[in-house]
Amino acid sequence: MKELFQVAKKQMDQKLSQSCSKSLSNTKTPENLDIVIIAAIFDKFNDRYLNKFSSQIAGREIEIINEWSIELAGLTDEQIEIGMTWREEWPPNMYEFKDLCIGKELKSLHSGPAYQVFDRKKLIGIVKSTTESCKEDRKKALEAAGL
Repeated sequence: MKELFQVAKKQMDQKLSQSCSKSLSNTKTPENLDIVIIAAIFDKFNDRYLNKFSSQIAGREIEIINEWSIELAGLTDEQIEIGMTWREEWPPNMYEFKDLCIGKELKSLHSGPAYQVFDRKKLIGIVKSTTESCKEDRKKALEAAGL
């Protein structure tokens, strides 16, 4: 993953140097956050969340690094450190991360049914009741048919 961000950084630097004649690689401006910082954030997320994070950005790394760089413009190093305190099971998206950085308390957005452990006992109960209901319906149908 580190190599990926190094490649992304090089490609971003090339694009920017071609279009602007200056590179963002070591520059923090009001319009963007240094992409080296974004790469470091992503590196920490990758270590903490493994494939939960890397699969979200796979194939779009450069685009996403650029988006985060623009969205997080103006944040201080101290604010970024605050944002890194997120300890949920799933990584924050760009907007959640920014809100954390500026001190907003967030209720986990990853608490819905899709993120809960599936309880097989509930399924067994549903299957049993459905099976019993089908047996009763079949028996009634056979009796009605005189069989």
